Order: sequence, then C-alpha cells, then structure tokens
Amino acid sequence: MLGIKHKIFPWYPKKKKKSYCIPAQQQASIGILHHYEEAAIYQKIQIIFEHILPHQKKKFLCYTSKPSAIYDPKVVLSHKSINLWGGIYTPWANSFLKESFNYLYFVAFDTTPVLNYLIQKSQAKCKVGYYMEKQEKYLDIMLRLHTAHTYENLITQMLRYTKMI
Repeated sequence: MLGIKHKIFPWYPKKKKKSYCIPAQQQASIGILHHYEEAAIYQKIQIIFEHILPHQKKKFLCYTSKPSAIYDPKVVLSHKSINLWGGIYTPWANSFLKESFNYLYFVAFDTTPVLNYLIQKSQAKCKVGYYMEKQEKYLDIMLRLHTAHTYENLITQMLRYTKMI
C-alpha cells in the first residue's frame, strides 16, 4: 500500500532521510525557495541575500498561485507549470530541484502543499525554514522568531544559525 500511495500521490511525505548539515565555512552553494506574493517582496528578498552573502553562489525559485502575477518567468514557477501527478514542465525548475545545494533556505511564514512538495523534491543537504506545525517532515532546521516577523529577521536568523553549525 505504501508504494502505491507514493506513486499515485508523489507529494505525499515519505520517510525523512537523515540530514547532513555541513559547516557554513564550507558552503559552496545555497538555494532560496519562497512564495511569490508580490514583486516588491521578491526584490527585497533578493537584495537581502545579495547584501548578506555577496560572494556566495545562490539560486532562487519562487512559487506563485496567482496566475495574473507579474514575475520573472526564469525564477517564478506558477501552478500552470505543474501537472496533476506532480511533474514540473519547466527545465530550469527541475534543475533547481536536482541541484545538491549545501543549504536550501525556505523563506516564508506560511506554506502550501505545492511548496512542501518542492521542499521534499529538493536534493539539498540541509533545509532551513520558519517553524510551522507539521513541517518537521520537510525541514531539517526550523526557527521560531521572537522579534518582528519580517523577511529580513527570518533570513538573518537562518544565516546566523547555519553559520553556528
């Protein structure tokens, strides 16, 4: 039954693999996954990462559920790019998910089943994100903010804790 469930529902959470988080000094590449809400937030997240990690190899993948959103088609994945069985039509999104990042930063304060599926499909060695109930199946490190819930605070805390590894 378990095998059939995973073939029919590829987004169904599988048993979590053991994570191998590596020290931040050895970081070679990072992936950033977030929910695309509006262009201003997307640009702000890019600016924060460029400011904090200027010489780091970074790749972005955003998911939007709004079909009319104005976005960069080389970075933002819409629900039209995903078929019923969980296959992704765009080759750049598939390459993002197959790349073995040292860290995948999930920059969002809420999630959707599609974002959980993208986190699960990612080949990243360590997945870091905001603390949400039932996210332990997908993320290796989850953070709870005690200060203001802004993207800047979330990103700086994620980077701070990964550097302590």
